[in-house]
Amino acid sequence: MPADADAAVPLIHSSGPTAFEFVFASPGRATSMDFLRGAFLDGGKRYRLHVPANIPAKNFWSVVAYDADSRSILRSSQPFPSVSTYTGPTANADGSIDIEFGPEAPTGTGNHARNWIQTTPGKGWFTLFRFYGPLEPFFDQTWKPNDIVEVK
Repeated sequence: MPADADAAVPLIHSSGPTAFEFVFASPGRATSMDFLRGAFLDGGKRYRLHVPANIPAKNFWSVVAYDADSRSILRSSQPFPSVSTYTGPTANADGSIDIEFGPEAPTGTGNHARNWIQTTPGKGWFTLFRFYGPLEPFFDQTWKPNDIVEVK
């Protein structure tokens, strides 16, 4: 483990087949939480994750898609299936961010490709939402991401 706990990987596991919770209760330091949201998500369908404004991360945050079978990063034509502080996602007028998931880029949503994570038809997948240096609103749960919802 790194000497600086902020370099560790705090996360919320937003979908997957197992449920457990593990937290270091120290704002600004490493934290990890894992929540059951049901079955794996379907790579042939479209989904959206609405992320409220003011993400409570001192250093940065990221959402990454993983393959349900291999537990490795989901393979697609994108080099890295992620939206994060560093990818410069397009924010809504209120500062919130809508992250889109699906086999094809969304059209007509107002979001650009930087808010899209490509999935693979026939593959189950899940996400990890990581907070590097989570702040107090993460711990006291006054800030929470929405659930991933299917877009029909």
